[in-house]
Amino acid sequence: MNTLRHLHADKAMNLGTMAFQHTSRDSQYFLIDKPELRDTYGHLIGQIAWSHWQNLEEVAKDFDGTLGSYPGFPNDWTIDPLKIACLRRVCDACHVDARRAPAFLAALKKPHGSAELHGRFQAFIQTPFVKHGRMHFTSTKPFPVEDREAWWLGYDLLREADRELSEVDSLLGETGRPVLKAHGVANVQSPQRLARDLKTEGWTPVDTAVRITDVAKIVQTLGGGHLYGRNSTVPLRELIQNARDAVVARRIQERREADWGSIRARLLHQGEEYWLEVEDNGLGMSEGVLCGPLIDFGESYWDSDRVAQEWPGLLAAGFQPVGKYGIGFFSVFMIGEHVTIATRRPKDGKPDTRVLEFEQGLEARPILRPATAAEQRNEPGSLVRVLLTAKPTDRDGILGPMNFDEGPFDRVRRDKPWEIKELCEWLCPALDVDLFVAHDQVEQLAIKADDWRTIEPRKLVERTILDRDEKDRILNSPLMTSLLASIRPVRDSENQMIGRACLWPEINFQEEYTTTADFQSRRVVWGTEGMVTCGPFRSSRAQKAIGLWIGRPTLAARNDACAVAIDYPLQLMEWATEQADLLAERDLDLIQAEQAATMIRSIGADTGRLPIAFNETGFLDFPTLCAMDDLGPEVVIFPTDWSDRMWFVEPDRQQKANPDRHVLPNSLGVLSPRMRGGLLRGYRRNEDPKQRASHAAWKRFWMSLWGATMEAVATAWGVSLDEMLAVSDICTKTKFFNAPVGVDAEGKEIRSVEVDILRRPI
Repeated sequence: MNTLRHLHADKAMNLGTMAFQHTSRDSQYFLIDKPELRDTYGHLIGQIAWSHWQNLEEVAKDFDGTLGSYPGFPNDWTIDPLKIACLRRVCDACHVDARRAPAFLAALKKPHGSAELHGRFQAFIQTPFVKHGRMHFTSTKPFPVEDREAWWLGYDLLREADRELSEVDSLLGETGRPVLKAHGVANVQSPQRLARDLKTEGWTPVDTAVRITDVAKIVQTLGGGHLYGRNSTVPLRELIQNARDAVVARRIQERREADWGSIRARLLHQGEEYWLEVEDNGLGMSEGVLCGPLIDFGESYWDSDRVAQEWPGLLAAGFQPVGKYGIGFFSVFMIGEHVTIATRRPKDGKPDTRVLEFEQGLEARPILRPATAAEQRNEPGSLVRVLLTAKPTDRDGILGPMNFDEGPFDRVRRDKPWEIKELCEWLCPALDVDLFVAHDQVEQLAIKADDWRTIEPRKLVERTILDRDEKDRILNSPLMTSLLASIRPVRDSENQMIGRACLWPEINFQEEYTTTADFQSRRVVWGTEGMVTCGPFRSSRAQKAIGLWIGRPTLAARNDACAVAIDYPLQLMEWATEQADLLAERDLDLIQAEQAATMIRSIGADTGRLPIAFNETGFLDFPTLCAMDDLGPEVVIFPTDWSDRMWFVEPDRQQKANPDRHVLPNSLGVLSPRMRGGLLRGYRRNEDPKQRASHAAWKRFWMSLWGATMEAVATAWGVSLDEMLAVSDICTKTKFFNAPVGVDAEGKEIRSVEVDILRRPI
């Protein structure tokens, strides 16, 4: 709606000169019939109409001066565009009585939403009058409780009208023009006072709006370390993010190529000082943005009305900003107090560059000033400079060693300082804008726009684990070398790439490391996981999958995210099914194969040739179990862990049966308990994407190897899952079954508790 309003204002610019006709053969019609008047004043009328959407300071600049009279008329018939524009503003702001919303027109149009609320308020209001320099709005009937929202909307409208009248009054007086008779709106200083004129019935308007007295304190508390923790890389990420949004917005606004634009992040050592600079060639910022959304804690520019005003059609054209909360910029004060922002918009010239400067952080007000000759930007965009309070490579510097809790599930530990190129790659793994970095004067390309889609798998994985001091050891491990070839794209329903990864099964680290010296670090490779982004930027880790997943944030700090792939279960299952086929070809031990099968089944995909259960003959995969034609009318399935399996089957490559322990015929040991696996957090677990059954037991087990075993048995019997489960004994939270599942070397019965007894329907 806001976009339409601003597009309407843009259209008003041309109404004074625009021709109207039904077909190309019809005559042309104009709002101003006389050509001479249209040519003389049409453009000015359009400018005044459009100026309603500008702030008053911009209007004063655009209409500074007096125009002569129309040729042939007295020369003292001058035109004052500023006064006319001011009248236009206050007339619109104050036109909120019943004349603007006739009841019959409302009955015809049937407005809804905010338009309906406006109409309800205006229907109560009588014609306003001026008394003692104030405009009075009154109603002859009280607002009942069911119309309280309309009353509060009217309160906001009248406060806005009061602001317009006050600002216009000041502007006219300061420029030597006659002021208006009304200087404000009466009784809008509080709801209780306005209720004297706009009476209520059955309720009392009380202003309970949340207030923040000490803005600087709340910004310091919520916009820095208290929000982001001891993560000194956050300011760099946030500055690059703001630059990225500005570049992509300009790319879309000007219809440029999909990879147009660039960002530059530089570390400069000047004497005893270290400066961080982040520069872009994006949209730049107006003075209104510099003094408004940029420094308005909690207000995102991209969600404000100003976007539609300054760049109409941008959001409708598909622009999706990463910045959403309006708090990221304030993280910059975590690393420095002296901050300058030099910016210029595409429609402005080099001398129009403006600078917002913070000299003492949030303790003092910033200043807005024209750029010096050295600060003027040769091309549109913004440059943010921060004087760092710590040496970059110190522990609390932006390139320093790390040891902090990154989010609810992750801890980052790095003992070595960063190179700025490595840090930017790690922070911005899926960046869709070219990013150049420089340490002092040496500049190099860190990330090519969207290169995560095409770079070599080893380079992709390296980018996600650059925070690990042992990255080379991880990349050169035998399992990693084997699995890199299994990295495959993950796509959404429109075939857009939303991930690029492969499953990463648990490592049997006794085989990976054998010396005492390796004991403390033997889990280095075992703990490797992939990365989930917040848009193009790093957010958190992925479970049991190496590579990269595009995600969305779950926290305002953006240090946790869920992969968008969870919204596409069928496409995710296709990827996981292919992973099962690829992993079956790898040299995996039993633990790794079981872990892989568990993760694949956790999203309902086919486990292929990976083992899911075992019987007296050895380990069984899903197709083999489905093809068994010697299952009796009853099958007992029982949960196991690793020690249980040692009783029945030797854990070697040949999968030989243990001669001392035997599984009873028609008993199946499942390679994981009834638990559900967890490949991606946030995955919807309430409904099987394939809708294989509706039984309550199936809803609990379909995501586990337990469910896979149930499904395979039903397939082997040639019956539906629902039919089988309806006649079977399935454990619940309050009801349990136990049965013999094997015999030991002495022929004694081995029983298992909490078994499920599957029966073939008659």
